[in-house]
Amino acid sequence: VCRVADGNARKALALLEPQARALQNWARKIFGWIHEGRAGSAQAAADSLHNGAIPAEMVPADADQKVPDAKDSPGKRERAIQLCEMLNLYYSELLMCRARGEAWVPRLAAAADELGELARERTSATLLRDLEQIEAAKVEIDRNLNIGLSLAFLFQGLINNVEKDKGSSVRRA
Repeated sequence: VCRVADGNARKALALLEPQARALQNWARKIFGWIHEGRAGSAQAAADSLHNGAIPAEMVPADADQKVPDAKDSPGKRERAIQLCEMLNLYYSELLMCRARGEAWVPRLAAAADELGELARERTSATLLRDLEQIEAAKVEIDRNLNIGLSLAFLFQGLINNVEKDKGSSVRRA
């Protein structure tokens, strides 16, 4: 948690809350679906976030409380933006792994093997495009645009970038 929070104690404490941990779990799941090309699963996640819901199975087993659905627009937007920030972290880690190679020190230690493998399959150019798309989605959501539509468009764009890299014959370390 300290690495993810970049040494910020307040951010580290917030990341330990059940909702934040559930969103972390869900971001990792969505990240996997994107790289597997599972558009239907990613689109279902976009719909759930649009409705303010986090699947119960994403809430950590040791959480002492359930994560209720967000009922109001600000709560839904906050969750969607937090999920985008978690995805940003995963994509930043992919880019850092590509850039630093063996010198890379992962902030997401539990996902380091998966990230290292995926980083070899992606190009820096499309990872930068992924990060731009995630930031654009956050801005759209913050501007009160349709959460489900913004996330659906984001997830499809990220899947398209993965497919582009898979179709590319050039792999550079």
